[in-house]
Amino acid sequence: MDEILKDLPYKEDFFNNAYMAFGQFKVAGHTMDYLFNLMSYNVLSDHTGWASYFVLLDETKNEQVEYGETYTKDSGTIMASTERLAIRTTDFEISLREDGLHLLFEVEDFTLQLILNPRYKAQFVNDTGELDTGSMSVFDFSYPYCETTGSYFIGGHLLEIHGDSWFHRKWQNHLPQVSTLPLFGRKHLIRSAEKKLNAKASYQTFWGIISAKLDAEYALNFWFAYDNGQEYDWAVITMQAGFERKVEMEPVGNEILDYMEAEHEDHNLKLTTHVNAPDLDLHFLLSFRPKRHRSIFEEMDNLYFFEGLTRIKGTWNGVPLAGYTYIGISDSV
Repeated sequence: MDEILKDLPYKEDFFNNAYMAFGQFKVAGHTMDYLFNLMSYNVLSDHTGWASYFVLLDETKNEQVEYGETYTKDSGTIMASTERLAIRTTDFEISLREDGLHLLFEVEDFTLQLILNPRYKAQFVNDTGELDTGSMSVFDFSYPYCETTGSYFIGGHLLEIHGDSWFHRKWQNHLPQVSTLPLFGRKHLIRSAEKKLNAKASYQTFWGIISAKLDAEYALNFWFAYDNGQEYDWAVITMQAGFERKVEMEPVGNEILDYMEAEHEDHNLKLTTHVNAPDLDLHFLLSFRPKRHRSIFEEMDNLYFFEGLTRIKGTWNGVPLAGYTYIGISDSV
């Protein structure tokens, strides 16, 4: 991890910082899937919004726990270092220590502490770590396989855990002038604010990632961006042993754009997206009901972040898939 240590700390001059991890571990005979996310947005020049989100799915019992919280940097409920990776909220913590990446989620009588150790080098969006669409610059890398250890404390019992994780670090900027960001709104949002903004047109842009664990050995990272009608994508498939290959993917932008437009009318809609890599004979469907972190953006109600963790339904070389996937979408449409 030495080559990217400089990109782990919080970057205060960027519009958005994100730290995401998902994975699976075994504990006390149960198979558990987890999702961990800490994210910031510089909504205004004097205000930084933060959100944390945690999901724990007990596959053995088919029970799921979700927890989300929002913070502001000035409120004292979050501390973020720009010198090293060290971010702490009232319930979440992420830090880099000598033995690996530490993730902590702690509420009442429940604590989950994870230590992630990447098994090989990081994957970079666009092969360079930067995806520039003209009005949006995204810097992104992922570790698709991290050996995961830690502890699970619940009901007065402390248990050791072992598993695998995926870790994702992103930071990005939209237009240089923060004051122009409200012009990113959808047409009906622009019209609803027409008296204040006097806007004549809408702008459409979003960015996202689909990271799928295909089986015990292979993972797929699929980054995509949609910017005013132009779609950009980059995908790579990797193996635990270190093999990786660039993959051609069929676009997903139109399906996601259609969903986001319809979701404004019905907040209970599920996002269903077809993911296809013809060269790999890989085809799967992901479907989930995203969470929306509206409350961070009280000043700008046209900014959202969607994310979810779900099982894959599809085939790879004609064989049914048994994996799961994460999808995250930054939406300024």
